[in-house]
Amino acid sequence: MALADAARYWENLGSRSSRLYDLLNIRYVIAKKDVTLDWDKFALAFDGDPQLNVYENRRTLPRAFFASRIQPAASHEDAWNAIHAPGFDPATIAVVEDGSTLTTTFTWALNADHGGQITEIASSPNRLTLKVNADGPALLVVSQVWYPGWQAVVDGERKARPSGRTICSRACR
Repeated sequence: MALADAARYWENLGSRSSRLYDLLNIRYVIAKKDVTLDWDKFALAFDGDPQLNVYENRRTLPRAFFASRIQPAASHEDAWNAIHAPGFDPATIAVVEDGSTLTTTFTWALNADHGGQITEIASSPNRLTLKVNADGPALLVVSQVWYPGWQAVVDGERKARPSGRTICSRACR
């Protein structure tokens, strides 16, 4: 059993060379010794097994990072098309579904260069905790598959959109 969107995303990556693969935060690949990979991107990390090697993805995106641009999408399908458009870079652009409110509220994020530091990431069952400090208004991207019922809490205050998809509509400070 898999979430439909997660399965669709995986099935349509094209290859591990895709920048969308890097967004999954997959740092290591275990594969047969004769695997074909993008050798500019992957490096041998371990070859002590007689049948398998471990390769490191040197371009994986962090589990959490700041996006410098917001690209609104009117629908789920528009968001899908945006992330598959030529030249899309998930390291800098966050595509936000039904982003009209977010875009209006956060016009500062369009074509801006805001960032900061993520000083701590801790995960445990049913919880992901981040400590962030932004150098101005910024959009935090968490490279984690969305799941129904997830909630975001910012400084003790729960943030959720009516659709049930969690979004923090407040600038990180």
